[in-house]
Amino acid sequence: MRDLPSRPSTSSRLIGGAFAALLALLAALTALLAGLLLQGCLLGNSGIDPATPAGGNGYFQFATPGAGQGVDMDSSFTVNWTAVAAVQSDSQRMDLYTGSRFLATLDVYPPGAGGFSWLPAASIPATNYLLGTGIPLRFKITSVKDSAKWDFGPAFALVSNYSGRISIASPTAQSDVRMNSAFTIRWNASGNIGSAVGIQLFKDTAWAATLALAPTANGNALWSPVQSSFGLGSGYRIRVFSRNNPGITVLSPAFSITSLFAGAFTVLSPGAGDTLQSSSGKIATVKWTSSGNVGNSVTVSLLRDSAQILNFGTSAVSDDSLIWAPSMGLPTSSHYRIKMASLSDSTLVAYSKEFTVKGMDRDWYEPDDSLRAADSIGTDGSGQLRNLTLADEDWIRFSATKTKKYLLSLRVTTATASFPDSFQVYFVDSAGSPRNFGVGSNIRMILTPAYSGTYFARVKCPRGYGSYALSVNAYDTAVAPYYVPFQAPNAKTPWPAGSINTIAYTPDSTYFGTQVTLGLYNDTTLIQTISPQAPNSGTFYWNLPAGLLTSNRYRIRIANYFLPSIFAFSDNFSINGVAPDSFESDNSQATAKDLAADGIAQTHSITLNDTDWVRFNAAAGKSYLFTINGSATTNAYVTDSAGTLITFNSGSKFYLTVSPPRPGKYFARVQYNGGTGNYALSLNEFDSAKGTAPVKFQAPTDSTAWNSGSAYALAWTPDTVLFGSYVGLALYADSILVRTLATTTANNGVYSALLPTDLYTSTRYRIRMMSGTNSLLYAYSPYFTVNGMTRDAFEPDNGRATAKDIATNGVPQARTLTTLDTDWVQFNATAGKSYLVTVNGNAAIYAFVLDSAGIQYSSATGTKFSQIFAPLRSGKYFVRAQYYGGYTAYNLSVNEFATGTAAATAKFQAPTDSTAWNSGGAYALAWTPDTALFGTYVS
Repeated sequence: MRDLPSRPSTSSRLIGGAFAALLALLAALTALLAGLLLQGCLLGNSGIDPATPAGGNGYFQFATPGAGQGVDMDSSFTVNWTAVAAVQSDSQRMDLYTGSRFLATLDVYPPGAGGFSWLPAASIPATNYLLGTGIPLRFKITSVKDSAKWDFGPAFALVSNYSGRISIASPTAQSDVRMNSAFTIRWNASGNIGSAVGIQLFKDTAWAATLALAPTANGNALWSPVQSSFGLGSGYRIRVFSRNNPGITVLSPAFSITSLFAGAFTVLSPGAGDTLQSSSGKIATVKWTSSGNVGNSVTVSLLRDSAQILNFGTSAVSDDSLIWAPSMGLPTSSHYRIKMASLSDSTLVAYSKEFTVKGMDRDWYEPDDSLRAADSIGTDGSGQLRNLTLADEDWIRFSATKTKKYLLSLRVTTATASFPDSFQVYFVDSAGSPRNFGVGSNIRMILTPAYSGTYFARVKCPRGYGSYALSVNAYDTAVAPYYVPFQAPNAKTPWPAGSINTIAYTPDSTYFGTQVTLGLYNDTTLIQTISPQAPNSGTFYWNLPAGLLTSNRYRIRIANYFLPSIFAFSDNFSINGVAPDSFESDNSQATAKDLAADGIAQTHSITLNDTDWVRFNAAAGKSYLFTINGSATTNAYVTDSAGTLITFNSGSKFYLTVSPPRPGKYFARVQYNGGTGNYALSLNEFDSAKGTAPVKFQAPTDSTAWNSGSAYALAWTPDTVLFGSYVGLALYADSILVRTLATTTANNGVYSALLPTDLYTSTRYRIRMMSGTNSLLYAYSPYFTVNGMTRDAFEPDNGRATAKDIATNGVPQARTLTTLDTDWVQFNATAGKSYLVTVNGNAAIYAFVLDSAGIQYSSATGTKFSQIFAPLRSGKYFVRAQYYGGYTAYNLSVNEFATGTAAATAKFQAPTDSTAWNSGGAYALAWTPDTALFGTYVS
């Protein structure tokens, strides 16, 4: 992090003389124009938009960056924020803005996130190379779950190691830039602007293209071919910018892109007053002349008013004519024209005079060729007869309610023989976005509205024309769009579960075709697919399953096999089967019944394709054990209130363990898996720190005191029903794993454990037992004492937050590392200085040097070693010494010295300050060796 560079003084000294003053004025105007175009027009408001709140609506609070802070473009920067309780469980999206203009989405962060490391240089391409120094920026955080919950951070700016100036030599305002030719762009650069530049094309203030990458100084790039989606015209500019800092940028003077071609066409026929008969079969001739250099080829098309109806393709200009037989699908109109355009230069265009074509009559709903001109249709199933002429499209509007579904039916009545199946229909919302699509000559589609309001049907026939009938039919989501008369089953006669019965109905082959799908429903819930594909004959023999629930809300659903959206229901009827348990109905999350976490079992039953839901309240820091004991195999799922799966298991007798990530409402769903019958369901709550299931330990107990490095017998009362035949055993210090004692051992109640020799003395040790088949099933012994190593005076210092200070005067601190231990120390370092970190121990140690953002500067491993580093910026730094594999006492020191001077001192006996040696002679050097600092070998 560095401070923003100070602004240049607004006063300036003139070089002297009228010529110098003129140069200064021109330079100022050029800089002002570039600034206005880049920061004003291209990026929006160069400051903070007063119309956009500086903060937001109070859901997120930024800690960094601060207002006016400078962020180094070439380094990582940590953005920190906090969220209020209302959005702490939401994922969060981080966006980058300048004022109120969006630049880029940086990332999406999980619930509870409060910081991320941002590398500005990596975000430059995402902003189309508009991110650089001199541009006020700010972050915006938005809840992914609810986009109305957002906040802006304060404005900050980027600072960069790159600076300098770019000037453009070509193009100039007088440059001859021709479309589809080649043109050389030239520029010069001064200062350190980085290794490469980017080149972009703008039309006025609109970005047209990114053209090239090229070297920086005295650069040039060949723009070939010259092209722009905006076509010929003036107001073009070339932007050259530093790829490392796009804030170093320049715009060329405005120039024009012109054509290589010039000339004109004249359409000779058809002309004003001509009438063509589409049904006569007569041939029409399109004739033209040309003058000047219009290129070699011409495109010819037919327009009605300003809309293109037909494209005749490309012809050679020298042909002077083409033959055209007017299609029968053309609608009658006196506003037809021929359009001709040069294939080499689309601005060279000519039109014929208007003429008449007598063809197909347009329907009385015209004009209805756009969303705004759409005509209305009712949603009661009443049909409308319409025509589609060549290149025509019809828009039809209707009102829809979110709680209903809508069936659109389109049937082609007459069409061109070659393309009867090319009719297309789209469901379109009020914003013009398609939501469903169908194609053919007999189309049926279902719309499920996302909201209540106006929707549209858009009908086209790109490869032909013809007549069609259209209807829209609304129906409730619990009913069907069609009616099929069922003779059996009926409401009067119940069917026994397990019996054989005949489904009888009156078949409708017009809508349902030759093959149908049959299913059994209880209200709107599918219970069983009776037949995935059956002949639409009107009868079907059905063997009812024995495990069906007794209910009078059953229905048979019949659907077109090839178009499943075409379906109908029978009337409700009764099936006598298994009596429902006392918790029904509980087949959905909304109807879930409460389950207390007291271990008392509830008796439920599972019938065919049944699902039972229960709900429970989870507390912070607690774990939960579900026990399911039944006669049939079931699937069981635990989810949070949003439906996110937490855990799953399956069987007839099994357990589920849950450690909820946050307190609140949770659900368990028990589901049919091939069998029916009763089962018992219970829930137990446990303290997460004490395990998820109870185990009685005889050794150790809360009065046990064992010695590090000795062997002892563990003893417990085995529970093979809950934990299985095998268990894992581990030694913990509070909630931290110290050593795995046994990955798998028999769950017989005894185990001989050897305690590690490098344990430190503590009263907070305990044994953790885990199920061999489910690691989420575990239990802890009582806390007991281990007598071992004495911890050093700096504990606790196992994390950066608890790091202890160390002076940079080279004075060592005496420390110890026990098993899995980590020691953190912190010190202040100054840029321009160097620092020597020395470790002197008896066993191998890891040591790392890190900055305050957690970025590692250096690392080393050994018993005696040193590290030297030179910080890039002043601030807080850390040394992390870490257990490597053995207990050790060690000394740690940090010594500051001026870069370029000696990093350490050595005691020389020869030579000394009184020694005088002769050139060419041989002498003995003598010193006191320091292998901890200098190692085994020196130079």
